[in-house]
Amino acid sequence: MSGLKRALLLSILLLCMLAPMQVSAQGGAPIGVDVECDQQTININVHPEQNAPVTVQCTVTNTGMFTENINLDSNVDGNDFSLTISESSVSLGAGEDKPFTATFSASPRIAVIS
Repeated sequence: MSGLKRALLLSILLLCMLAPMQVSAQGGAPIGVDVECDQQTININVHPEQNAPVTVQCTVTNTGMFTENINLDSNVDGNDFSLTISESSVSLGAGEDKPFTATFSASPRIAVIS
């Protein structure tokens, strides 16, 4: 009987080795950041008498699995407008979010560009 048990055990082991293996990760990516703003298109009026900054409400979310220190960069090189962000960096735990404001401004009478 022990020979039959041994043969059965070997055949089960062989089947397990030949079966395709699938691996799936639980949860999300270890590192991830999402930024969403109320407006996707910003219209800045550059008329000399009506030039006013445009403020947009945004939210940064840590979609990763760990606490992250997130730097918010407001560099807009090559553009004739400026961007000021209410936060320069935030520390967020996994799944946490924080609102911030982005303020766009331009000099009066700059060229109109879409």
